[in-house]
Amino acid sequence: MKLFPVLLFFFLSLGAVYSQSTFIVVDTISIVGNNTTKSYIIINQLDIKRGDTIYFNNLAIKFKDNRNRILDTGLFVEAILNLKDLNTKTGHCSLEITVKESLFIIPKLIFDLTDRNFNEWYYEHDADLSRINYGIELEHKNITGNKDALQFKWQRGITHKYEMRYIRPFLKKDNRLGLIFNILYKYSKEIAYATLNNKLVFLKNKNYNLLKQFRVSLGLTYRTNIYDTHSFTFYYFDSNVHPDVLKKNADYFAKTQSQKNISLVYSFTKDKRKYKMYPNGGYLLGGQITKRGIGIFDDINQVDITINAEKYFYINKTYISAYIFKGKFRALGDDLPYFNNKAIGYEDDLINGYDLNVVDGKHFMYLKTSQRFKIFSGVMDLDRRIFINQFKYIPYEFYLSINFDVAYVNNNVNFVNNRFENRILHGHGVGIDMLIYNSLFQINYSINHIGEDGVFFYYKASF
Repeated sequence: MKLFPVLLFFFLSLGAVYSQSTFIVVDTISIVGNNTTKSYIIINQLDIKRGDTIYFNNLAIKFKDNRNRILDTGLFVEAILNLKDLNTKTGHCSLEITVKESLFIIPKLIFDLTDRNFNEWYYEHDADLSRINYGIELEHKNITGNKDALQFKWQRGITHKYEMRYIRPFLKKDNRLGLIFNILYKYSKEIAYATLNNKLVFLKNKNYNLLKQFRVSLGLTYRTNIYDTHSFTFYYFDSNVHPDVLKKNADYFAKTQSQKNISLVYSFTKDKRKYKMYPNGGYLLGGQITKRGIGIFDDINQVDITINAEKYFYINKTYISAYIFKGKFRALGDDLPYFNNKAIGYEDDLINGYDLNVVDGKHFMYLKTSQRFKIFSGVMDLDRRIFINQFKYIPYEFYLSINFDVAYVNNNVNFVNNRFENRILHGHGVGIDMLIYNSLFQINYSINHIGEDGVFFYYKASF
């Protein structure tokens, strides 16, 4: 990539020397290096089209943004944009994009935790190895060259899981419709049946399963442009608990052993972030409406409305300022059972300083802020040690992050002996963010509003 600024400076200099054109006109776009991936998958990521006019003073930013969009697909480890056959008088030229494909077939060993996250497992359960679920996941993320991913998962341990997922973002070359299909069956000998002092309380039995869940979903996506995506997804859920669970918490499933429902979820996303794994500019806007309980089954009747927004300010090459907001409002279903009353502390809705806590409720909102300062970056050259081409060069970036989060959860049920509901929560701390290849590793020291602190670990991968 160090060659890119030199080439760009060369082309800019040509324009200045001949003083004939201050812009380029893209006559053609060609793709090189996509041995498996269809060319339209790459072209669909671009905001540069045939016939576009681009002024020289915008060219560097334009090329950088489009390179990041190509890398965000997760299909490539490198993308280089070059101008070819530039006519310095008229500005007409060709755009050539050279890509290097990543590994598409990804077998993974599963070492998944029974707990919500690594920190709960490490601190609350003393890193008990028996709480690690194990198995294998097989995925081909570009099975027909149309960026379509097929995944199979087989998992054993406290929680057994069998899952298949297929995602195809484009049904046809010039079609904006995509398809998502998922089927899941899992069962567990241990579940969290209640929340006490804002921590999960578990019930475990080695002889029989306490919770069985079956889910199947089918969704359609519609992409109006490279930034905006709509999706409609139908779900069928069938969950069952053992009678012992109801003895501990009769409101787990509203005094019944099972809960079945058909749900419909509509979501919209406008994503103009630059480099989605660790954005260094741009913004994201999203919204979702979830209706649980449609048609045959009346076990639950719930409507949730969720909005989220992210904004990233690229102050300079070493400083990024990040802000993430999310809010959920329950429009229908005031008195839902424990199983359906989750708020903060689950999945990705984590707040600095509250990694070991959960907060249940029907409405919530939070704002996460982070000031990120680049410490150093580079590329590890493993050419002589690694025989797999995609892993011969490993890019990395390290950042110092200063974090401050604030949140609020509204709850009118199931909050006996829990003190974090219906009040403002805030946590802050510092951390190290490490971007290595397609993965993000984070180590944070955080403290919450009652003075509880700790060192917490996070991991995220783009594949």
